[in-house]
Amino acid sequence: MNPEPQAFVYRSHATDVYRAGRSLRSLAAAGIRAAEIPAPSPPELRAILDAGTPVLFLRAGAWLVRTESLRFPPPSATGKPLCALGAIRLPAETDSVTAQSAAQWNDLLAKTGGDFSLPGQRMVVGRASRPRGILRGRDARMAGETPAPLLHSPDSGVQNAIEVRGVFSANPPLSLFLDSLAIRRLAEQGVSSFDEILRLARAEFRLVHFAPLDAYDDRGLRVVQVITSLQRGGAERMTLDLMAELPALNTRVRLATLGRAVRAAFPLPPGTVELAGLARDHAARNAELCRIAVAYGADVVHGHLLASADARGISTAGLPLILTVHNTRPGWPAGLAELRENDAALLAACARAVEKDLRNTGIPVPIRTVRNGIALHEFQPTADRLAAGRRWRQTWGFAEDDLVLVAVANPRPQKRLHLLPGVLAALRTRLAGRGVKLAGRDAGAPSQAAREARLVFAGEVLRGNPDAERSLAETRAEIARLSLESHVRWTGPVAGVAEILAAADALVSTSAHEGLSLAQLEALAMGCSVLATDTGGAREIATTTPRFHLMPMETSADQFAEVLARVARGDSTPPAPSDALRAEDPSGTGRSGEGADPRAWSRQRMAARYRWLYPRTIAAARRPKAGAGLWLIANNFATGGAQASARRLLLGLHAAGVRVRAAVVEEDPAWPTPGRRALIEAGVPVIAPSLDPSGQHDAAIEQLLAALDADPPQSVLFWNLRPAFKVALADALLRTPVFDISPGEMFYESLEKYF
Repeated sequence: MNPEPQAFVYRSHATDVYRAGRSLRSLAAAGIRAAEIPAPSPPELRAILDAGTPVLFLRAGAWLVRTESLRFPPPSATGKPLCALGAIRLPAETDSVTAQSAAQWNDLLAKTGGDFSLPGQRMVVGRASRPRGILRGRDARMAGETPAPLLHSPDSGVQNAIEVRGVFSANPPLSLFLDSLAIRRLAEQGVSSFDEILRLARAEFRLVHFAPLDAYDDRGLRVVQVITSLQRGGAERMTLDLMAELPALNTRVRLATLGRAVRAAFPLPPGTVELAGLARDHAARNAELCRIAVAYGADVVHGHLLASADARGISTAGLPLILTVHNTRPGWPAGLAELRENDAALLAACARAVEKDLRNTGIPVPIRTVRNGIALHEFQPTADRLAAGRRWRQTWGFAEDDLVLVAVANPRPQKRLHLLPGVLAALRTRLAGRGVKLAGRDAGAPSQAAREARLVFAGEVLRGNPDAERSLAETRAEIARLSLESHVRWTGPVAGVAEILAAADALVSTSAHEGLSLAQLEALAMGCSVLATDTGGAREIATTTPRFHLMPMETSADQFAEVLARVARGDSTPPAPSDALRAEDPSGTGRSGEGADPRAWSRQRMAARYRWLYPRTIAAARRPKAGAGLWLIANNFATGGAQASARRLLLGLHAAGVRVRAAVVEEDPAWPTPGRRALIEAGVPVIAPSLDPSGQHDAAIEQLLAALDADPPQSVLFWNLRPAFKVALADALLRTPVFDISPGEMFYESLEKYF
């Protein structure tokens, strides 16, 4: 019998540092403790082989097709050393690079000959096959069961005719097992590379495909989003928007819901896992969620509206967790303010105001802001949407010239909807007898009658929630007290919010607290004016457009009415529409979608920001404690006073035994400056990321971050560094102190890109 094997998850690419976790968790689920290592150098590989025990290698980013059936192959009946290989199975979604790699690798396996496949998992050599019994039901939906094609034809050659030289160099093995005899023979031969392993195995070993070693692969990132339910609301809409946008950023996404919706819900995306049946047993629900995430090969779990107990369960299972905080402190989920250091890797605030609340609380978890965004193409005042808005007015019995206010909010105390009937009454008093003409609607025709003001509530009460039901009752009572029943309409839950906004002239929000309101952004994009209390992210939106009227928290109904009357008279002149939001207006209403800046408030930008932060979340979860030594990052090490000082500092620290590394962003990797050569010759490692000729820095920044995350320092020193690099790196290094010794001004275009 073979002794217990060593297991290694090895990185073959710089960014594998972000995908290695999925491999380690997969092996752990199979009961195997593995070490994560870089691609082994010849001396390191020889040291592993010299240990004399069987070895399993799994390439970082791969995860086992079926963890519960993993076993190692028995010794070969031939008495020969055994080398067993796994095939690449493609998950339901992946990228073309992974698919091409899988086809090449599986073509090689098809030529190896023998097969120790388990019953029900046999891979037919020489043709594509669909493995049976790999994953069923929910797991199959989460991970997929598609095998990569086997390109080899049974009659296209024999094993001895295969030329394998260099095959592992270009496409290193996904999974590879070597038994004790193989290890001993490889050590005797002084083998020092995967290529040499395969060549010797082909010549002297029993070389087989072994189905229990089959694994999925994906070069992109994989994310499981978790939310309490998909009942209609802002956090739920934002979650679905991320699911729509992230695939374009080479990120696969699956959704898990923890409970049942208690009001009208959004349709569930394909593959959604519903865990409501385990809602009463939190431990079992968390265990099932984590099992599903491992089966999916998740790199990150992205949580929304989660209580601290759920967050703690996910993080305790070893899954990197980013939590989006969708509201200022009064609206936080249970226990959020008491989160401990390891309960989450990163908190994402939906607005600066939310970030401020989080920092003031002193939660010991890194915090970054990711402003909410909307699907701008769904909120353009097109001719069809404006026509739908007119039909809504007819349904409500409102005239074309009526001044229509709308509140898009589900009734609950936070929204203070009971204040809106008073605003409507005060506005009707102001408009009575004044002949105020609504700006933008037949502006050239004088009005002889008093302008009618109306109010529409769009939203649904949370069933069985006493606070929500009380909020609704208070609002209805105010409407009755002010005798406004004929001027108020309730739409209930609506799927087409854009059509409701097309029927309105202004959105009014009297909320006591908010995160960053999607309804306000959508109203601006649809050409409505917005009046909102100064809470949460409202001030951040208001700075982008004069259509947004920021009201103090204790503004009276009459003060609201005064501003609304000015809006009706057209005293607030909006800016010229931006090209990105301008819509044709054949109806002649004068309505256009200027308002929210598309660069700042699009869901594409929101998704790109999260995609930037997912690797940061992984890095923070991998390294909760400080690293070792110092990284110094500079523009270059060419001649000059600053560069000479940086070199002397590095050489002095190196001589004193401090572990130092350096990076330069303005030097060609293939043509080091004399200063860089001098540091390397003195034993100070220096990396130079590849520069994009177009002047874009994203790829170089990602290379730098991958190096920093693979070899984390105790601190980072910026020395004469370009502002674009400073801003991006400082934003990305969540747990690493950064010191900047860079002369010159900070360029605000750098801030704009990342924030």
